[in-house]
Amino acid sequence: MMLRHIGTCLFVVVVLIPAMALGGDLTSTQQTAVLAEGHEAYAQGLAQRDHNPGAANVSFERAIDRFGVIVDDGLTTGPLLYNLGNAQVQAGHVGPAIATYLRAEVLMPGDAKLAENLAHARSLVRTRVDADAGTAVVDRLLFWHYTWSSALKLSLFAFAWIVLWSVLTIHHWRRVPGLRTTMTITGVASVALGLSVAWPLITAESPVGVLVQDDVIVRKGDNNAFEPRFEEPIHQGVEFRVLESRPQWLHIELPDGQDGWVPRDATELVGHHGASSTGALAGRNVPPISQS
Repeated sequence: MMLRHIGTCLFVVVVLIPAMALGGDLTSTQQTAVLAEGHEAYAQGLAQRDHNPGAANVSFERAIDRFGVIVDDGLTTGPLLYNLGNAQVQAGHVGPAIATYLRAEVLMPGDAKLAENLAHARSLVRTRVDADAGTAVVDRLLFWHYTWSSALKLSLFAFAWIVLWSVLTIHHWRRVPGLRTTMTITGVASVALGLSVAWPLITAESPVGVLVQDDVIVRKGDNNAFEPRFEEPIHQGVEFRVLESRPQWLHIELPDGQDGWVPRDATELVGHHGASSTGALAGRNVPPISQS
């Protein structure tokens, strides 16, 4: 599968602002200009990819830099992260791309293009670590818990809760057809969605992350003096759950249940099952970013 073209930016660049001139918070005009530069660089990379791969890679790196400037400025939106992930995949940064897609997934739950590109990025990971069968089944059944945003789950919880108590109130004055069925469905939905929203607070759920370097040696302890945990190094794109954190090392658990220690600088954490906090400017009226 080939990642789809991002599309032409809807905004015209009036003033081009070099990266070195950007200091502090960007204005809306500056964000628009930098965003347009990212789109232009990505489109140029796609045009160069077949006949000049070296030049294409330079263009994709430029796109990564431009989209990254906006993210670093405090703006985190699903479409922006989606585009950044696309550029990272094209430049061969599979690990960072998976981490970026996982962040975008929280802000764009159920987006088909994002799911397709995330699956494609995962297919490029050199080290295959299959999830434990039991865990995989549970994750499939609880996909909504991991992929739906907290805002969506909270909205559905409120709806189910209101319906439940509205039906109970009406039942005091008149007979309600299908009362038991309605109460069962709304009651179960309320409990499930409420627990899902509160789960990270209740359980102190471990953060998850992605390896962003190749040839990472997983060790039996938090020091290079410890023996390797596995015979072969593992590569970028492998996802994990954090069991314990040290200043320079992370104790991680892989999808198959095996664990070990890796250098912190070889990883990128993305939150709890892909959850991430949005930037301070995430609610601003910013230029739309094409997902096509």
